[in-house]
Amino acid sequence: GASKYLYTIGVYETYVETFFIKKELEKYNIKDPKIIPYLNGNRIDVSLLNILSEQYTDLKYYIEYELE
Repeated sequence: GASKYLYTIGVYETYVETFFIKKELEKYNIKDPKIIPYLNGNRIDVSLLNILSEQYTDLKYYIEYELE
């Protein structure tokens, strides 16, 4: 089967920055790049996104545009 590799390409402060990086990756045929939200160096559990989005408004964009 096809091998799958995971790469981390950077830390960005805003959703808008990550959105444009994701679009650039797609231009290079990188299939289905994902944005993973972190807070203070820790991956944010999906169950906490709505609660944290009240304080961190960029998470609202993440919820709206990245979660299916």
